[in-house]
Amino acid sequence: QQLQAQGPQPQYWPWGQPAQREAHVSGRGPAPATPAMPLKLALTGEGLTVIAENGSTQLLAFSRDKAQTLVTMSRVEPSPGVETVNSECGAGTLTFVEWPGGLTLLFQEDRFAGWTMDKAGLTTMDGIGVGSTRAQLLAARPDTTVEDSTLGTEFAVADMGGLFEDAAPDAKITHLWAGVTCAFRSEVSMRYLSLAVLAVAVWTAPAAAREAPAEGAAAYVWNTYTDTSIAFGVPDTDDRALRIDCEGGKTLVLITPVDPDSAGSDGLVRIVASTDAGMDMLEGGLIELGDGPNVSAPLPRTSDAVAGLMAGGDLTLMLLGEERVIPGAGAAAVLGPLLRACGG
Repeated sequence: QQLQAQGPQPQYWPWGQPAQREAHVSGRGPAPATPAMPLKLALTGEGLTVIAENGSTQLLAFSRDKAQTLVTMSRVEPSPGVETVNSECGAGTLTFVEWPGGLTLLFQEDRFAGWTMDKAGLTTMDGIGVGSTRAQLLAARPDTTVEDSTLGTEFAVADMGGLFEDAAPDAKITHLWAGVTCAFRSEVSMRYLSLAVLAVAVWTAPAAAREAPAEGAAAYVWNTYTDTSIAFGVPDTDDRALRIDCEGGKTLVLITPVDPDSAGSDGLVRIVASTDAGMDMLEGGLIELGDGPNVSAPLPRTSDAVAGLMAGGDLTLMLLGEERVIPGAGAAAVLGPLLRACGG
C-alpha cells in the first residue's frame, strides 16, 4: 500500500524512491525527479512505524527484506549505519546495523528481525522512549508488567521490552527493544548487573575463600566425553558438572545442569563465568539431557573462561541463586585438543 501525498506532490513509497513523473515539455527531456522527502520513525512492538511528511503512516514490519529496510532507513538517517555480525547470540547469527542516535536494527537471514534503542530520541506513537519515567509508562500503558530479573528492573508491554535504571517509582527507561535480541552485549554492565556484582565479589576474593567442590566430587575429573565433547564429571556417565561441546566443527558451547526457573522472561539463562584471567557474560537456552535440564550457551574460544581453564585456573559459574566452582586442574589436557579440532 502506497502513501498518498497531498496536492500536486509526487507519491511516496516508504520502501523505495518517489515515483518519477514523465512530464515532457516541448523541446526538453523528461522532467527531473523530485527528491525523496525525509521520513520519520516511531517504535512499535511489530517493527517500526514509518511516518511520511503528510502524517500518513505505514508499518515497517519484522521479516521485511534487509535491503528494502535499509533503503527506508536511508531516508530517516543521514548517514549509513555501522554493520557488525555476532554469531554467538542465543537466537543464532545476527547482523546489527547501528546508528549514532541509539537505534540498532537486527537482521537474521537477511530479514528485519528486531530493534534496540539505548538513547533518548525515537519514541512510540504515544511518546514512550528512553528517558521516559516508570510513572509515564504505566500511565500510558497500564498493562505494563515489571519484574526484578537477572537483567535488572525489566518491563514488558505490547510485544516490547526494556529496562529501568532502578526500581524507584520515578526511574527512567534506559533501554527498549522488540523482536529478536542478543541481550545487548554492548551494555553488559546494565543487563547483567545483579549477577555481575556477585561475580566480581567471587572473582576478587582470595582463592581460599572461594567455594570448594562439593563433598564426593573427587570422582569428578576432566575427561573426553565424546569425539566432539569434553566434561568435568564421572567418566562414561551423565554425572557431570560441566560439558564443553564443539558444534558444527567450529563453535564451542558450554553446557551445565540448571534449574529451569533460572531462565528469564525470554527463556534464556544468564551465566557469569569467571577465572583468574577475567570474566565473561554468557547466555543460552534450556535443553533436556540425560541428567535433566541444562543450559547450552555459546562459549567464545577467545573468552577468559577458556583462557583460564587452559592455564589451569578454576572456573566459577554464577547462575541465578547459585555459585558453581569447576576445578581447572587437568582441563587443558582435554580442552587443548578440542580447541584444535574445533576450527582451530
